[in-house]
Amino acid sequence: MKSMFYALAIVALCNESFSAPNSESIDSLAEAVDRALLVAPKVKSLQADQSAYRAAELASDRLPNPEISLQLANLPIDSFSFAQEPMTQVQLGIVQPLNRGDTVELQQQVWRQKIVQSEMSLLNYRAEVKLAVSSLWFELYRVRQQLLIVEKTKALYAQALQIVNARYASAIGSARQSNVLQSQLELSRLDDDLLRLKQREQSIVKALKAWMGDDDLANVSFDLHKQKPSINIIQQELIGLPSNEMTPLLLPLLNQHPKVQQMHQQSEIYKTQSHIAEQAHQPQWKVSASYGHRQDDLNGMPRDDFFSVGVRFDLPIFNRSQTDQVVESARYQVQSTKYQVRDLIKTMLSEALVVAENYQWNEQRQDHFQKTLLTQAEQHAEAALTAYTNDDGSFSDALAAQAQWLKLRLQQLDLEVEQLKYQAQWNYFVSNYQVRQEQSNTSNNRKVSNIGDEQ
Repeated sequence: MKSMFYALAIVALCNESFSAPNSESIDSLAEAVDRALLVAPKVKSLQADQSAYRAAELASDRLPNPEISLQLANLPIDSFSFAQEPMTQVQLGIVQPLNRGDTVELQQQVWRQKIVQSEMSLLNYRAEVKLAVSSLWFELYRVRQQLLIVEKTKALYAQALQIVNARYASAIGSARQSNVLQSQLELSRLDDDLLRLKQREQSIVKALKAWMGDDDLANVSFDLHKQKPSINIIQQELIGLPSNEMTPLLLPLLNQHPKVQQMHQQSEIYKTQSHIAEQAHQPQWKVSASYGHRQDDLNGMPRDDFFSVGVRFDLPIFNRSQTDQVVESARYQVQSTKYQVRDLIKTMLSEALVVAENYQWNEQRQDHFQKTLLTQAEQHAEAALTAYTNDDGSFSDALAAQAQWLKLRLQQLDLEVEQLKYQAQWNYFVSNYQVRQEQSNTSNNRKVSNIGDEQ
């Protein structure tokens, strides 16, 4: 019985160990971004679109299907004899329609342009995912640093409460019951702050896990190091320039942005579609050939077979007005897209300038906090505590000075995180999305590759 019990226990432990979920730890922003891009459904969707467009391009490179005809021609109805009349024959014919104008080449060009457009959509989506995940990562860093700061402050308040209790119990100095109650109130308020921050932390973690594509949200954890996250600023020499000097340098970068190039490519697609519509003015040619077999005549004399070859074409004259309207519609779509591109560049330029300006002001505030405000707040808190310890100051002043330091320290943390966000937003706008344009007779194909190193 004991051996059976031990065997069952071992089996149960093995099953438990195999069924326990494997916990995965993500400890860097780059790893989080890579994981988000790896599991993003839209990335797979855009890649599938590219494969579909490539298949459609190959499928469009063909001639129309040939037409085969088999007929019995000139059969006399009085006798239904194959040998009676010399023109009676069995005809086998084939007609091969040709493509109308350059329709096939232009349609292939449309598919190639859609492939490039999808590639640029993928580039832009990757940049947007990186920006979104970076923002959440910085927020998680902020809330965890806030927790550390508040917990440290709570420990100082707990020490102060012990000192006040001891002084009040021994009736030393000016310690009063109100000081004890005030200390307890401040500790309770800090406990509430900790609960609020932990709730905020859980919300951010869940939002990050959603980007990680984790079905079981308990399987992924985020191990942020205590040091501040870092991000390399792209085009750093531009971000400190005045707006009037920055604008002409930003415009070429924004014009290369995949979000803008995506709309440029849509304009090219409309332009090509207008050329396709113009092909309706061209006649469609058909090449035909037929072979007619005749039987020998009634006297047994052989008759020659017939072979015919010819061409035919349609005359697109009655639908010319309709075709002109289709072409005109495509041209208006091209113009509309060009205006949309201008509006998009204008909007992105305005947003980039705001980000740069906020970055500059935030940098000045950070410097002021580091060199002046925090130093003064620390000195004030130490002086107020020393004064109270020496019975030369009030306990309320000591607590107020400590609360002021806590407020300024949290504000400094906010400035650090906001600066990281500004850097990520700036990188989104000015990343070096290099556009290489290859022109040929049948394609204005734009290939885009992101060579910006944003991490």
